[in-house]
Amino acid sequence: MLAGCGSHLPAPECDTNPAFSGSPLTCDAAVAVAVIGLTTDHPAIERVQFLYGSATPHTRPLFPEEDEQPVDAYVVFTYSDGSDRQYVPVVWWRDALTAGTPAAY
Repeated sequence: MLAGCGSHLPAPECDTNPAFSGSPLTCDAAVAVAVIGLTTDHPAIERVQFLYGSATPHTRPLFPEEDEQPVDAYVVFTYSDGSDRQYVPVVWWRDALTAGTPAAY
């Protein structure tokens, strides 16, 4: 059961990109923070996907190589009632995980 969600969450499909094998941003942490951003009345979740990168093209400022680089990812939610899928962007940077606003996928 998800805290504040009122429903069971299916096991997430986690990105296995080897380029991120040592990333501090994990699938479970990203999914946990992304769920918090969903509305409390969302339909039942049928599928959860975690992917490294960005769902929308964007550029980040360049940081010096010795600085910690942000890790972008997103979590896609598919609902069992057939309503539009949503994604929630997540970013790990400076030892903090933040989630953006859910958007149509």
